[in-house]
Amino acid sequence: MILKKIKKFLIFLIKLISYLNPFLYVYYWKNLRLPFPINKRVNKIFPIIDPFIIYRKPSLKFNNKKLLIDNIYTEDSEYREDTSPYQDFYDVLKNTFDLKKINSILDIGCSTGHLINIIKTNHPHVLVKGIEYFDFQKKLAPENIQNDLLIKDIRNPLNLDKYDIVICTEVAEHIEPNSLHDFILNIREATGVYLIMTWSNSYPAFSAPPQHVSSLKYSDYLKIMNEYKFIKNIDLTNNFISDSKNKVNFNYWWRDSLVVFET
Repeated sequence: MILKKIKKFLIFLIKLISYLNPFLYVYYWKNLRLPFPINKRVNKIFPIIDPFIIYRKPSLKFNNKKLLIDNIYTEDSEYREDTSPYQDFYDVLKNTFDLKKINSILDIGCSTGHLINIIKTNHPHVLVKGIEYFDFQKKLAPENIQNDLLIKDIRNPLNLDKYDIVICTEVAEHIEPNSLHDFILNIREATGVYLIMTWSNSYPAFSAPPQHVSSLKYSDYLKIMNEYKFIKNIDLTNNFISDSKNKVNFNYWWRDSLVVFET
């Protein structure tokens, strides 16, 4: 108990000292400041500042303010073997929407494709696609959906088809600020009716790699999405979150910022 308190105090002290470090703000100004029109909409220069970001390993590298991510995300750390959270997500999805009336679903940042695999198995009439950056995710995906995984960089302007439902969880906070505009425009282009999205307001534990570079307060997240003509559907959002609380394996951090938007 005493050791835990000491550790907690030391982390707090390091955090406090880090916030007082002027180089932290120089670093954010150079690499991670919010671009127009996003900064104007939230009236802020930076996303939520991670006080440990300049100390994390591996160090972040940028090219023209674009984050080079291949050394941050490894196959060992990104492969999702456990399918139970995705089964729970699917169960909530089908309880929230009448999937008999849904013809197409796109999962942006689909990882190994567990969710779209479950949807395709249970609803073969639904056209499912996933977008993923890493080739290893496609190679590790179930064989029957490998052709449904599109290897693309969602930070670049893409020419995407429309889908009735777009799902984008655990992605936005990983997109460097300078690419947020194109990222959201891609989502806007792909969303035919509904968008199910999360956007974290946190940063990783002290010892973790520097993966959250655009965390936002929930209110700022909503303001930004409104700027791009996404409207929160309060009833569907509440239903989705309420039902998720009955699912043991539903990732709690999805629930923290999950919103169902309409276009």
